[in-house]
Amino acid sequence: MGTDPTMITPQAQAEGLRAHEESHICWRERRVSPFKSQGDKFTIRATAAYPPPPIKLTWKSSDPVWVEQWPLSKPRIDTLLKLVDRELQKGHVEPSTSPWNTPVFVIPKRSSEGFRLLHDLREVNKKIQPMGPVQTSLPMSSMIPKGQPCAVLDIKDCFFSIPLHDEDKERFAFSIVFLNSQRPNLRFQWKVLPQGMVN
Repeated sequence: MGTDPTMITPQAQAEGLRAHEESHICWRERRVSPFKSQGDKFTIRATAAYPPPPIKLTWKSSDPVWVEQWPLSKPRIDTLLKLVDRELQKGHVEPSTSPWNTPVFVIPKRSSEGFRLLHDLREVNKKIQPMGPVQTSLPMSSMIPKGQPCAVLDIKDCFFSIPLHDEDKERFAFSIVFLNSQRPNLRFQWKVLPQGMVN
């Protein structure tokens, strides 16, 4: 497996590829699920041997974008603090003094309990040079013969597995603004590809 960046872990082999409760941590461990074959379901745990290279974006302009953070209710601010702290612990964000800023907010998850952290990057996206059209998925599901065994790969938090180039991190900065200026604003920036970025 020397140079192959993806391998099945010995633990997964020992478990006979049985389902295992494990979420990803950056690029170190991925959960790939499900693998369906003749009615049997398996969960394959894979480990990347090294991280992917940082993404360097091309910009139309280097002039900073600053969009004020809109007000959030105290319960939403408390939720936002918890979500940002989680991303900080995972190494996805870091403290920032960037001249860039765009709003963040939280919404309830549709499929489960809890909230999702969202970043409004519309103004930042306007300054990113297009990378070209996104390739459509091939083959189309309608082309797969009925009853044909197939595997569906769903990489958890795929965006967060791709590091940003150091020069681009400050452009994805955001603020946590407290009600009535009860405490100083907190500022962070993404270290990984943020969800909501164009392309």
